[in-house]
Amino acid sequence: MLTTNGGSNERSEFANEKMLRLNFTAEDLYPEDYDLNTLFVDYQQRKLERDIERGSKKALEKVQKEILKIEG
Repeated sequence: MLTTNGGSNERSEFANEKMLRLNFTAEDLYPEDYDLNTLFVDYQQRKLERDIERGSKKALEKVQKEILKIEG
């Protein structure tokens, strides 16, 4: 479904997938150094991983609580 917002008029159109043509290659959209985790991993999980890598005590305590809850 394609949605167009033209001022106050909102319009939705349906297009056949076979009729669509890609304008960009995957290499253009996602360069070699692009972090694909931003597409497939939610923000909270990425933040927790980043905080753990930098040694955040708050993040480490959160992980320890989760481990205790699982073992408990």
